[in-house]
Amino acid sequence: TPAAVGPELSAEVQALQRALERVRASLAGGGTVGAGSGEDPAPTRPVAPAAAGETKLCPVFGEALSVQPVAGNGALVSAALGPEAAERILKQLASLLGAGLDEVQPAALSRQVHLRLTAVPYPEALDRLLGQLGLRWREEGSGKARRLIIETRTADADDLDRRARIALERVAAGVRGPAAAEAMWLMASQDAAAGRHAPALRGFSGLIEAYGASSDPSTWRWVQQASLGAGEAMLALGAYADARIAFRSWLARAEMSDPIGARVLLLSSQAARRLGADRQDAGAYDEAVDDLHRLLEHYADMPGAASEVAAARFGLGELLFTAGRQALGLPGGEANEVPPEASARFRESEVQIARWLKSTGRGVEDAPDQSAFWLAECAFHLGRADEARPRFELLHRRWKSGSTDPQAEAGLYATAAFRAGECWLRREQPDHVRALFAFLRARQDFPQGDIAPYILVRIAQCYAELESEDQAVAALYQLLRDDQVNDNRPGRQQLDQLLGELVSRLGRYPGPVRARVLFYIARAQWLAARRDRAEQASLAKQAAATYRRVLDEQPSPELRHASMLGLARSLLLSGEDARGETELRRFLRDPTIGARDREYAAQLLGEHLRAQGRLREAIQAFRGEVAE
Repeated sequence: TPAAVGPELSAEVQALQRALERVRASLAGGGTVGAGSGEDPAPTRPVAPAAAGETKLCPVFGEALSVQPVAGNGALVSAALGPEAAERILKQLASLLGAGLDEVQPAALSRQVHLRLTAVPYPEALDRLLGQLGLRWREEGSGKARRLIIETRTADADDLDRRARIALERVAAGVRGPAAAEAMWLMASQDAAAGRHAPALRGFSGLIEAYGASSDPSTWRWVQQASLGAGEAMLALGAYADARIAFRSWLARAEMSDPIGARVLLLSSQAARRLGADRQDAGAYDEAVDDLHRLLEHYADMPGAASEVAAARFGLGELLFTAGRQALGLPGGEANEVPPEASARFRESEVQIARWLKSTGRGVEDAPDQSAFWLAECAFHLGRADEARPRFELLHRRWKSGSTDPQAEAGLYATAAFRAGECWLRREQPDHVRALFAFLRARQDFPQGDIAPYILVRIAQCYAELESEDQAVAALYQLLRDDQVNDNRPGRQQLDQLLGELVSRLGRYPGPVRARVLFYIARAQWLAARRDRAEQASLAKQAAATYRRVLDEQPSPELRHASMLGLARSLLLSGEDARGETELRRFLRDPTIGARDREYAAQLLGEHLRAQGRLREAIQAFRGEVAE
């Protein structure tokens, strides 16, 4: 029901017409919109053919049945008959048309029918006559050999659609008014239902142009429906921006109490979302979110819009989850500090997905894999790692058992396996043993893909944390043996050789990944040197060499400063006092060093100088005073 009708709506109609013209121009010019659809051209309004002879009256029925020959070997039939046997009418009509009939006729022709029409083309007249009996006909030959063949099989759906189309075309071309507008809408809707979107758009456009200025409510309702149909056709043809104009035109003239409004808002959101994907436009995504919020605001409690409300909750949850990830400002595998904007997005996404699950009669435990992953990610980023971990582990187990969801994103299961390890690191007391165990399993199952570099970095990080603790290494080894993911080498040897294998493959990863992995390995080597007095010098030299490799990768300032400190203390531990001291002095003279790192380096240099008995220099070092 239109909210209002009249001149005040002309702005919306004009905007819609301009959008229609743009899309039609693109179609006519061979543009990308609708290209390759293989659709038939739009039907044209029939033009009355010119008479080509005298009107023929039926010798049996007189003026009640007549045929007017027209140009192009056609004929117009007029009739006012019935009830009468179909066979008798058919015989007389065929005679007037100059065509013969088959000797064998279907028994159905003996039934009584009516035939009332004025100046109708003879194919349509035959359709109307035989359509009452559910029969089909075809024409063969020409001239004196011309015959009308009545088929014994009944008319199929295609034949009935063809007849209906002919009837609708005649009504649409007839007297202007609600009936003609409805006929135009029905024809365009038929095209849309058959996937012929370009002809559908032309049909809806023709209706809007013909009746857009009408003030008759019974006619205007078809204009309103045509604007919706035009928007759907534009959406199917990829004209997303113009589709949104059509949907907004519908919404501007509709009452929000109409449940169809929920469907229109859902379609408008889809158009905005696809527009955002096409143009990489964050503003379009925001408009999609706004449409879904508006849908939920007006229709959440309306039973007639329940399916649209459920779809809106799912779509809103997905859009907000994606926005939350983007607000993190980090690659997909990273998850450090979560800014407030991202937290707000994840929080609302979690709420909407949970409500969508409830509307489908499911809970978190039996959620589809994609939505289960979103919920787990939301919990993880909102600081509830212990709640998220079992969900990630369940998704990983589903992958291992082969019971994955074909509708889920391809990389979902690899990310879930990685996140399971991340959750152990996010605990109040990080469990590096179980985290490393989870990362090793993730690397075994997903050795390739976007997440592989992040898994490698975490393995190296956990290795560095465990290097100084034999008991932790033994606990990890027991987990690995129980899980049968590795060989039977002793625990520390197995771990050391694993890291050696990872380092040998670092060349395939980008520089920032190599730098971080090498840094953690260097730190592990330094910890090993502190623990092993017998091999201390050798291990410390290995650590210094690895720190140099990190610096060769031109890492970020934070990682570069940490590596410079690591290099200096490794040199001191290896017995290369002069080189270690030189590195510390160079570090302290760097103006980009932060206060905390500067204080630690000064403490390290002061203690080294004091141990050598160089007390005056040590005091200067403790004060942060370094001579050139």
